[in-house]
Amino acid sequence: MSVSQIKIRTAGFARAGLAVMYRVEADWRAGYDPFDDGGFHPATLEGLHAQEYPVVKVTPKGKWIEVYGERKFILNASHKRFACETVELALASFKARKKRQISILSNQLRRAQGELDRLEKYLGQVPNPTTQPESLEELS
Repeated sequence: MSVSQIKIRTAGFARAGLAVMYRVEADWRAGYDPFDDGGFHPATLEGLHAQEYPVVKVTPKGKWIEVYGERKFILNASHKRFACETVELALASFKARKKRQISILSNQLRRAQGELDRLEKYLGQVPNPTTQPESLEELS
């Protein structure tokens, strides 16, 4: 995806001569249709956008940006940043975040599948785990 395909949500900070930083996020459309009998549908990816954040202070170690009324510090030497100086860097950061998310979720899926497999193996060894005994005499 090229930078020209990214929507930039701007509040006019760059046009006003202020320094800005960018963070790329995905635009998802909720999967709810109130006029459909089923109601819910899978969410759909609408595209990507780069949110613009104004730099409010620069220090030798980093920059302070304003994120929805609160200040957030971005360390210059950090590889993992909330926001980046350019849209291109923000795209690379978004890609790294999504790769890490996939890695974490893949590991969680693998663990859950292993636990389910172990449970099914265990239940296969139990004579009939779904039926309950009628009385205590049946247990002996």
